[in-house]
Amino acid sequence: MDYLLTLHHNSINFLQDRDILETVCSPTKVKKKKRPHLEDFDFLKVIGKGGFSNVFQLRRKDDGTIHAMKCLKKSQIKRENKVRHVMNERLILS
Repeated sequence: MDYLLTLHHNSINFLQDRDILETVCSPTKVKKKKRPHLEDFDFLKVIGKGGFSNVFQLRRKDDGTIHAMKCLKKSQIKRENKVRHVMNERLILS
C-alpha cells in the first residue's frame, strides 16, 4: 500500500469502497543463528575412515548435543575427479 500511495497518478480514492483497511507490517529482525565453528565442539572419537574422508563424533559445548562431522581431503577429491560424487552426497545428506 505504501508503494501505491507514493505513485503520483494514484489517489486514495481506490480505498473508499473498502470496509476494512489492513496494515501489513514486516516482522522485526529475527536474530540469526550463528554458524557453528570448530571451537564450539569437543572432539570425542573417530567414527570412520574412508578413501578421502574421516568422520568424527563431536559434542557441542553449549548444549551437549552429539554431532558427526565429515572431513574431506579436497586435493584427493579433485585429483580423482570425485567432485560430482561428493556434491551429490552433500545434497542427499542435507
